[in-house]
Parts: sequence; C-alpha cells; structure tokens
Amino acid sequence: MYTPTGDPLVLQRIHDAGATLARINVSWAQIAPAVRPAGFVPANPADPGYDWAGIDTQVKSAVGHGLTPYFTVWDAPLWAQKDEPHPTMLGPYRIASWKPDPAQLGAFARALALRYDGAFSGLPRVRYIEVWDEPNLSLYLSPQLEHGSVVIGNIYRGLLNAFARSVHAVHEDNVVVAGSLSGFSFLTPYGRLGIAPLLFLRKLLCMSAGRVARPTCKTKVDLDAVSIHPWTSGSPIHHASEKDDVSLGDLPELRRLVDAAFRAGQIRSKAAPHIWITEFA
Repeated sequence: MYTPTGDPLVLQRIHDAGATLARINVSWAQIAPAVRPAGFVPANPADPGYDWAGIDTQVKSAVGHGLTPYFTVWDAPLWAQKDEPHPTMLGPYRIASWKPDPAQLGAFARALALRYDGAFSGLPRVRYIEVWDEPNLSLYLSPQLEHGSVVIGNIYRGLLNAFARSVHAVHEDNVVVAGSLSGFSFLTPYGRLGIAPLLFLRKLLCMSAGRVARPTCKTKVDLDAVSIHPWTSGSPIHHASEKDDVSLGDLPELRRLVDAAFRAGQIRSKAAPHIWITEFA
C-alpha cells in the first residue's frame, strides 16, 4: 500500500485494511542537494548535503504501525543528469530525468542502503527497494526514443545494474525490484508518453518478441523482482487494447518473458524473479 506521508491515521488505516507493506516514494532530487557542493560525498549517508528527514519519518512511522517499508527511488537531481540540449516538454507534459548518471545513482543507492541497513542511527532496516517509478514513461525517465529507435532499455539497464550492485553490496539479501512499469504507453495528441511495458522489458532484458523469446545480446541485468502497474478497465481477464501494453489479462505474457530471460541467463538473480503489482486500480 502506498503512503505519501507518515500520517499516523493514514498508516493505521493502511494496516487495518490488511496491507503488510508501505510503499514510500524516495525522490533522489529532494534528498540530495540541488547544487552539488564542494566536498560532497554522495555514497555517505551522513553527508550534510543530504536531507533525509522526511523519509526517516515515513520509515519510522510505517514500522511503528506494523508495516514493512518498501522504497521506490526516482527523480534525478539536475547535476546527475546528462547536460545536453533536449526537450523539456511534450505538449503540457514535463519530460523528466534526462539520462541520469548510473555512477551517481549507484552512489546514492549505497548511501540509501547504508542509512536503512538496520544499524544506522537507530533507523529501521529497509530490504525492498524499487528502481524508478514508471521508467517506460518520459514523465519519469527520458529519452524513450532517439532518432526513432528505443533507447530507454539501455538507459534503464545502466541505472538498474549500478543501483543493484550498490544495494546488494550493503546486504546481499536486499531485494532490488525493477520496473514499476506503467501498464500503458499512452497515446496523446502530442505523441506517445512512453514505451509499452512488454517492449520496454524486451529491450531491457535483450529478448526477442514472440511466444518463444530468445536473447538478442549478451548483456546481463541485475534484479530480484519485476514490478508492473496493470491498471484494468474490465474484468480480471481483461486484455489491454494496444500491443505490448499490460492489463491484468496480459500478466501471463509478462511472466513468460521474464521466465524466458531468466532461463536464458539474461537476468542475474538467485531465483526466478517474482512479478510484483505495485500500483493498481
């Protein structure tokens, strides 16, 4: 269950509804300094440039109400994004986080994992960490395309692998969740907001299309689970209307793709990754 604040009444109602996890959005841009100061050490959770107060409150409140905190990390500070000319809007929609630096995200991931390793300043441990929110939409991560070719899979793979290395180095049994994918690519009058989730995953995992998917490159991906937002306008077996989008009825296709990638050795994980639904209505 998602909790936007540490409000005790909200958390109590989440707990009473039967939820066991509280999803907490972690904005890298809000925690890190807006302008990188001299001497800033991004892998150090105690660096004075960081402002963890809001996240600390949410984590402690969640644990205090019997909930397990679950982070979704997203939103790069400007100094960690590639400095090159690029569009900032698609019609009325903001284009966000342009080619974040994987090394900088890896440093932030280490600071995050160390701060919530269960031994830092009396803070609870957080084992479950999701890398980005809906990275298949330009509202959250960009660019999706360059010169008509899908590039977001390569961009996200670099971020995910850097993040996973840092988080697993702190605790090997930390769980890195990839995706948090929008179930839809959203065609608007100004163009598509992103890439369909199954296409995104094929590019990320280097797998071919078709019912029997096969590797298309030798690049590996580090993850423990894959998450999706399969919003659905029909029954539990309802299928998305557009190719490679995912409603509830399309989850078996996503499962087949992830399993095929794991069997082919495209995913570095101790076991076949779980599929998590981290947003739904």
